[in-house]
Amino acid sequence: MTYLNYCRISRDLQGEGAGVRSQQAACQALADANGWEVVETYTDNDVSAFSGVQRPAWERMLQRVKDGGVAGVICWHVDRLYRRPVDLERLVDLVEDTGVMVHTVRAGDLDLNTAMGRMMARIIAATAAHEVDHQIERQKASHAFRAESGKWRGGPPPAGYKSGDHKGEIVIDDTYAPYVRLAVQMVLEGRSLMSIAKRFNEDNLPTRAYGGGKAERWTARGVRAAVMNPAIAGLSKHHGEIVGTGQWEPLVHEDDWRAAVQILSDPARRTHAGSEKKFQGTGLYLCGRCGHKVGSAKGKTRQAVSDGTTDRVYACKHCHRCSRRMVPVDEVVDAVVLGVLNEPRNRLAIVDRDRADDEDDMGALLNRYNALVANKNRLGALFADGVLDAGQVRAATEELRVQIEAAAGELARARRRSPAADLVLADGALEDRWRALPAEVRGQVIDELMTVTILPAKRGKFDPSKVQIDWKAPTV
Repeated sequence: MTYLNYCRISRDLQGEGAGVRSQQAACQALADANGWEVVETYTDNDVSAFSGVQRPAWERMLQRVKDGGVAGVICWHVDRLYRRPVDLERLVDLVEDTGVMVHTVRAGDLDLNTAMGRMMARIIAATAAHEVDHQIERQKASHAFRAESGKWRGGPPPAGYKSGDHKGEIVIDDTYAPYVRLAVQMVLEGRSLMSIAKRFNEDNLPTRAYGGGKAERWTARGVRAAVMNPAIAGLSKHHGEIVGTGQWEPLVHEDDWRAAVQILSDPARRTHAGSEKKFQGTGLYLCGRCGHKVGSAKGKTRQAVSDGTTDRVYACKHCHRCSRRMVPVDEVVDAVVLGVLNEPRNRLAIVDRDRADDEDDMGALLNRYNALVANKNRLGALFADGVLDAGQVRAATEELRVQIEAAAGELARARRRSPAADLVLADGALEDRWRALPAEVRGQVIDELMTVTILPAKRGKFDPSKVQIDWKAPTV
């Protein structure tokens, strides 16, 4: 009669199989001591017996026993064979059908042919299941405690971070962090996830499988996962819920992260993987003949234009009776947008239009923010002049920091209400910022502020009056 060896280890951290080789040697020593002939060894390495995941070698061994001619199965301990009562019952049925014996190196023989032997085996199985359940409970409690206390609870670091020098520590990854910040900013600007992924791939940024499985290139899905992760805003989560502030440095302001999440979670958001629009007026400007939105087409001339492309036109694809050169139309629209927004009172009117009744007037908020920043900047001079000591400077700095962050948060919320508000409240010269915006975002601002209609016109010299602009937003 022949014997079989069965070896198993739940976790092989090094991937070297040292644990199962040690078990096999011990099983073979037991067989040699008893004069048993082992004809085959079945090994499940790095496979749990409790998780319910199929164990290929275990299944093959059971089938080999069913085929007959096997006197016994040798293992290091009974918990190598089973950790769940359901697996034990399969083994009991097999023993009843075949009469096979189970021998262990550490726990002696397991006689499943008697009621007493089966009872002991079932007690052992129930005890093992209880131990595993208790271990899982402890692990869950530990994860919950770490999350609620703001500690990183393990696993791969989120996008923009890497493991620190100490266990459970994550620190900013200087290679990836700028890209995560850029992704959030591009989402806030209205850019598509595909365009962000394209930017990352053009820069040859490795994916490190952030939310994209084993993809070698960034995808919209991977960018979305990176941006949606609350860890980048310094927030700790457990079971999908934010439970506290993390003990690591955030990559982006929480308000910006929440705004980006809100944008990506909007059901009305475009979900297809198309490319970003190239021209600000396509799908936006209206045909003055039929009222449909115009598209773009190649012009009849090959005149070079300022953006380096050949001359293109806005053309109605519905009636085919209206077309106008793209560059001069956009120049008219741009001039109107910048002309109106360069008036400070118009800027505030646009920002204030969606302000809730209980929110501060935007002009007052801007004045307060600028005053707070100026006061903070003056603290150094007051310390140098001996007006304030170090303790007073630290206290005043902290108090002003809190107030400045609160005011900045209100300004950020105002910017997120609309592309136009973001434009007028952003730092930098308005015209330079407008020119730097992608066509997609310029189109969003135009759509928010005005309706542009391209009126019918005779061929010849371009007539700016044939670009009709009806202003939507409040102005003074």
